[in-house]
Amino acid sequence: MRLFASLRLFLLGLISCSPNGVEPAQTNSCAKVQITEAPADSLQLDSFDLKTIAINADTLVIEIAHGGGCKQHAYALFMSPSVFLESFPAQANLYLQHNADGDLCKALLQPKICFDLRPVAEQYQKFYQRQDQIRINVFGYSTSQPGQKLSALYQPL
Repeated sequence: MRLFASLRLFLLGLISCSPNGVEPAQTNSCAKVQITEAPADSLQLDSFDLKTIAINADTLVIEIAHGGGCKQHAYALFMSPSVFLESFPAQANLYLQHNADGDLCKALLQPKICFDLRPVAEQYQKFYQRQDQIRINVFGYSTSQPGQKLSALYQPL
């Protein structure tokens, strides 16, 4: 009976996540990047490994890996600070927030999560009165790889 229950939970974990598809951070669309002055360490909740990032038009897709499988996980992406690092191109630091909702299950989940980058482009326009290429730095939150960062160039449309 215990084996059957364990097998059922394992299969439920496989069915409940879609590791090959892009999952919106919120239902029906990609969530917008939130601009904040909050310190980066205050944005981090539950750890994850940052695997890949890709930008297509104004959409950032982040692939991560973390444990879970028994509860719904939530994700948000923050630009902090709200100003750009002065370089060429200018850089924006983005921090992914992962809320596991206390999920203690051990299935390896590898969601691809999408975010709308237009708030970053609007912030750039506000500061520089033009649109130009921006280096997007996405920081992971992993106890095994602290300070993990992936970067990609973003050309606002």
